[in-house]
Formats: sequence, C-alpha cells, structure tokens
Amino acid sequence: MPDEVKISTIVSTYASEEFMAECLDDLVGQTAADQLEIVVVDACSPQGEGEIVARYQERFPRINYIRTPERIGIYAAWNVAIKAARGKYLTPFSTNDRLAPDAYEVLSRYLDEHPDVDLVYGDTHLTDLPHQTFESFSPSVGDEGPAWQWPPFSYFDLLVRCSVGPHPMWRKKVHGPVGLFDESFKSVGDQDFWLRLGRKHVLRNIPHFTGLYWREEAALSNQEGAYKELARLRMSYVPAYLKSRDFGECNAIRDKVLGSFERGELAQAIIAFKCELEECLLSASCKLSEQIMLLTERGRLAQAHGLYLANRPKLPDFPELAELDALMKRVAGQLVKQ
Repeated sequence: MPDEVKISTIVSTYASEEFMAECLDDLVGQTAADQLEIVVVDACSPQGEGEIVARYQERFPRINYIRTPERIGIYAAWNVAIKAARGKYLTPFSTNDRLAPDAYEVLSRYLDEHPDVDLVYGDTHLTDLPHQTFESFSPSVGDEGPAWQWPPFSYFDLLVRCSVGPHPMWRKKVHGPVGLFDESFKSVGDQDFWLRLGRKHVLRNIPHFTGLYWREEAALSNQEGAYKELARLRMSYVPAYLKSRDFGECNAIRDKVLGSFERGELAQAIIAFKCELEECLLSASCKLSEQIMLLTERGRLAQAHGLYLANRPKLPDFPELAELDALMKRVAGQLVKQ
C-alpha cells in the first residue's frame, strides 16, 4: 500500500457502534482507497466502536483512531481530526451515511483538475431507512423527494439555506486563512464554515451522485436548537453581505431588507431577501444579459465588454449568469488579440 496520503476522511463517532462496520466498509472499498487515510475521532463513546476500528486497522493500517477523554461535540471532533490529518484534501463522513464507491476518486480528481476550486460536492440520494447501501436502497418519500440534486453553487443562495451537500471535499490549506470549525455550534457549524469559505473561495457542485443520506428525524440538524443557530448565522452573515455590496438599481430593496434586520424582524428580512431582492437582481441580470448579447451580435465587442465590467460586480453569482460570464471571457480574449 503506497505511503502517500492525498485524502483524509474525518469520521466522528459517539454511540454509533451499529453503523461503524458499514462506514468503514464504504471507506476501505473506495476506488481511491490507496490514496486515503481515515481519521476516526471517538468522542468518548460508551459503545464498542474502538474494537471494530481495531479489526479494520489490521487490514487497512492507515486508520488513525483517536479517543478523547471526555465527550466533545461534532465540530470539536472534526477539528481534532483536521489537526491530525495528513492529506491535502479533507472530507467528513457520517457513520450512518453511505458513499458511492467512486465518490472520493471523482471529488479528488475534480480538485486536481481545477486548482481554482477549493471545495467540491456531488449530488445526494436520500433514504428514510438506516442500514441501506448506495447500490441498493429505498428512496425517501419525504417532502424533499428522493434526492438532493444541487443547483450550481451560489453564495447568495447559501446565505439562507445549506446548499452544500453532506459529503463535500475541500483543500486542507484553506483552514489557514479561514480557520477551523466553530465549536460553539452544535448543529450548523458546517454551514458556518461554508459561509466563511464561500466569501473568498470557489465552491463547486458537480452533477454526480456521490452519497446516500439517511434522513433521520432525530438528526442534529432537525433539533429545535438548530433553528436558533440558523437565526444566529443569518443575523451574522446576511446583513454583512448586503452592506458590502452595491446592487445598483436594487439598492432600495437591499436597504429595506437591512432595515428589517436592524429591527430584529428576521422572518420578514429573509422573505424580502429571498423574494423581493432576488427577484430584482434576477430581473437586472436578464436585462444586462439581453443588452450585452445584442451588442455582441452587432460586433460591438468593446462596448459589450465595458458594459459587462461596469455592471457585473453589482450582481451575485447567479447560475443564470454563467453563460454570460463565459461569453465575456471569450470576448475579453478576442479584444486582447485585436
């Protein structure tokens, strides 16, 4: 087995003995297993996960088992694993989820091939039952449907909903400028980290199913405390984002949203943000695209590019603008050659 470690998987466990063997089977069965290490942080579990891990260490030596002297939260456990990890790519894995056999190969290859991207995640199947496998499972019949097929990443969208899948992979080096996970959170510390990361780094979804998520009703993200933590996140990140941006013709609506935040009217602020402001910005995006496309079709490339440079910073990274961004990149190349 090669000594090189490219990928470090973070596994936090507490009272999850019944899932541990399934979890490790998925990991050691990865097509990229020869580049993988598994960092298991046992948060002083009262069950026998340690004995199961020891059996797997006999045939897969790159399992680093760390047991803490007292119970700690999931994000504290992740931070312990991050500090111990040797891989340049990190990825968390819940003991009761399942992975596609090629998940880590697909995600790590994308990061290899796209040095500008710092975090990548695939789509996710959903199930309502435990102990399923990626190859054979009963699809969820819940309100969210049988799968999360994520739209192209948008920081604007991330501000009000967790739109990063449960099995992402990111570059370990980003923890230098961004920091570790905030251990004061019990259930949305990952969302907090994605928000910090997404402010200055590139996150990307790829349309490939990489995992299976068990929609457990008792999951941390479904507990009542999660709603209070989400409110804390939104009060922290959304107003700061709005104050840092010039939205051009949509500034009046931005100010309305900020006013709701300042009065503590969180529900009204989020509704206005996701409906009124988003609708205004999408309308402005369509208008800009139409103007630029028309100028481009008429061969007025310099004017089209100038209009783009003046107005594009006032619009979020909506997926609807991807085609325009790609066109203007080509136009910029042509102007340099002229």
